[in-house]
Amino acid sequence: YRGMYLARLEEAMEGDYPGVKHFVGDEGFSDLVAGYVDAYPSRSYTLNRLGDHFPAFVATRTALPKQEFVCELARLELALTEVFDAVESPVLSAEAIAAIPPDAWENARLKPVAALRLLAFQYPVSAYLGGVDEENPFPRIQPKDNWVLAYRNQYSLYRDSLSRPAYQLLNALISGVPVGEAIG
Repeated sequence: YRGMYLARLEEAMEGDYPGVKHFVGDEGFSDLVAGYVDAYPSRSYTLNRLGDHFPAFVATRTALPKQEFVCELARLELALTEVFDAVESPVLSAEAIAAIPPDAWENARLKPVAALRLLAFQYPVSAYLGGVDEENPFPRIQPKDNWVLAYRNQYSLYRDSLSRPAYQLLNALISGVPVGEAIG
């Protein structure tokens, strides 16, 4: 029974962390999950949030090849599961946006939807995940600053690469900086 239980937990983790599994391989992933569920056993009736501490756990595995990369990959994959599971938030309609007087935009503060994450990485983890998910070419695993916007729209999950200025603008807006100040 214990072996079947661990296999079910590994299957649940694989659904949330396919990139990590691809990078460390089947055996490496099995070992990671076994250690993880010992440190963070499931305490819920659902396995949806089983992997919530996985990036922090991966950060403790110093013997893991390219540990910093794997940790960032796990962080991206956790953010994607959070976006997927986030509550539905109301969005502004085109009519509501058009009703805002032009002189009010400078001091307007935007509130992001719950299904949105803005992320900064030192390794090309989104490009790597693209290789796993979409059979794109795999990037070289070397440090390279990059920024990612993950969001859900009409029950589909998206991730877009951003330039540094786009990341800085969105980060300011998400942090509650007024539109005029963020643009400045």
